[in-house]
Amino acid sequence: MALPGVVQHLALDVERLWFRAVVAGDEEMVRGLTSGDKAWNVAPEARADDVLDGYRQEAELLRHRHHHHSR
Repeated sequence: MALPGVVQHLALDVERLWFRAVVAGDEEMVRGLTSGDKAWNVAPEARADDVLDGYRQEAELLRHRHHHHSR
């Protein structure tokens, strides 16, 4: 298991699936979910910066949504 796969898993399965879809109840996210192991499989040509940026984007979407709903 390589570090980029762990980070991508955190972005797709933790931030997106669990926090945005399950915890936050994002209906659009729930409708767009697919099954499979793609979160652990990083494309060979993927750059580490791109994988980290994907995680940061998912985390920021959650923070933004939480901030607007907690007002």
